[in-house]
Amino acid sequence: MFAYVTFLSNRSYLDGTLALHKSLELVKARYPLYCLLSMNVEHSIIDVLESHGINCIQLNECVTEDYRVNKDAAYSNWNYTFDKLYMWGLTQFEKIVFLDSDMIVTANIDHLFECKPFSAALAGIYFPTCENIKILNSGLLVVEPDNEIKDKMIALSKTLIPDMRAKGLPLGDQDIINAYFPYWFEHKDLILDDGYNLYAHYLQCYIRHHGYSFDAKKGKQIYIVHYVGVEKPWMVNSIGQFLKMCRRVYPNLYYVLAYFQFRKILNKIRHDSK
Repeated sequence: MFAYVTFLSNRSYLDGTLALHKSLELVKARYPLYCLLSMNVEHSIIDVLESHGINCIQLNECVTEDYRVNKDAAYSNWNYTFDKLYMWGLTQFEKIVFLDSDMIVTANIDHLFECKPFSAALAGIYFPTCENIKILNSGLLVVEPDNEIKDKMIALSKTLIPDMRAKGLPLGDQDIINAYFPYWFEHKDLILDDGYNLYAHYLQCYIRHHGYSFDAKKGKQIYIVHYVGVEKPWMVNSIGQFLKMCRRVYPNLYYVLAYFQFRKILNKIRHDSK
């Protein structure tokens, strides 16, 4: 069985998960979306997810009970992502395509199930100052579940989390995965085009200078927009917050358009739920 899988650790990403699901519906994805939930996620959230047709799998264990791994506010959202590593334990599935819950899918990606496990994008390789990226971005990842890999990932996290915290260095699930597979970049057949994991604030650079487009007839296809960072589009709910966001990304018009693209999907969800 094939499935898309995302991860939810708390209520703050609920709107993102719903928008991701709706975006998969809009591109007519063939396979269902399952949501892996941390053990402390309340049942009321599960009820909301299931009411929207999202299948839920709640964990009964966690990688770390200390959610203060990263003290720097810029990386605080990483503190809750380590349970993502349990996706390798979803052995009821033959293969999964994992998607972060701060993504929207803009074109059908069912063909990714034909890719090899650990296929992922570099995410940002064409952006100035990022040309030397050699690690996978875990926002989009093709996975063949395997309990042995899961156990090794969890064991590695038990070593890396206290070590990096003691050094005051940022750490997230992505760092654990790259530490497990340090030679990933040498496997060129695993590197997906950045169109499968395009940061929203890189859109202007990719569209204007590297031939990317939301229309495959006009350029290289943008399949997924990834809203990285602490601020998420569903968290911007006032004019003041919107203007603050615009100042931060100015003059990136495409980021603002991507924001409205997300809000359009979210508004459709809310309308359909009435």
